[in-house]
Amino acid sequence: MAKATEAKWLAKGDPAPILREHRDNLSARKRLLFACACCRHTLSLLPHLPYLGLLDRVEASVDGPTRGGMTQGVGTLEVPPGDLPGAWAAEAITTLCNHRLDRAPSSVSTDRLDEVRHHAARSVRDQARGRDWSAAMKQQTMILCDLLGHLLHTSVTFNPAWLQWNDGTVRKMAEAIYRDNTFADVPILADALEEAGCGEAVILHHCRAKMRHYRGCWVVDALLGKE
Repeated sequence: MAKATEAKWLAKGDPAPILREHRDNLSARKRLLFACACCRHTLSLLPHLPYLGLLDRVEASVDGPTRGGMTQGVGTLEVPPGDLPGAWAAEAITTLCNHRLDRAPSSVSTDRLDEVRHHAARSVRDQARGRDWSAAMKQQTMILCDLLGHLLHTSVTFNPAWLQWNDGTVRKMAEAIYRDNTFADVPILADALEEAGCGEAVILHHCRAKMRHYRGCWVVDALLGKE
C-alpha cells in the first residue's frame, strides 16, 4: 500500500504540484528541511568546500537557535572554473544559508526556498550533461516521499509502547539518528520497531525501502513528536 501510494507522487515527475496541493498542511519546518535535503543531495559535487558544516547548522536550527548562530551571510564560495554542476550546487547552499541566518523557520520565504530547490535541481541536471530535468525532479519527489509520508499515510498509528520497549531503545535510536544525522541507520530502526511490537507495514516498508532518508523523515519525526 505504501509503495502504491508513493508511486502516485513519483508518477507526477515534479515536486511542485505536490507542494502546491499540500501547502496548507505543510509546516514551515518541513519546507525548510526539504530545501536542506535538496542541497544535501548535491554535496558530492562540492567535496573540497566547507558547505557540509553550514548545511548542518541550518538543519539544526529548525529546532531552535544553534550555538554561535549564523549571524552573517556566508558570501560566495568559489568552485573550480567550468564546473557548472558544482556552481549550481554552491548557489543552492549559499542562497539557503544567506537567507536562513537565525530566523525562525516560519519566517523563511517560500519563494526563496523554491529558488534553493531549483538551483539544486539544475546541479543534478547539468551533472548528467544534458537538459533533461527528469532525474532531478524524481530525486526531489523521492525526498518529499521521505519527509511527507505523514500526509500520504494519515491512518497509520504510532503506539507509545514502542518508545518504552526495552528501556526506550526505539526512542534512543531515533534521537541518535536525528541528532547525529545518521539517517542511513533508519533500516536498523525498523528492526528495533518490529521487535518492539510494530506491525505497521507502511512504517516498516518506509524504513527499509531502498531510498535515502533525510532529517525530517516522517517516521523518525513521528517517533520524536516533531511536525
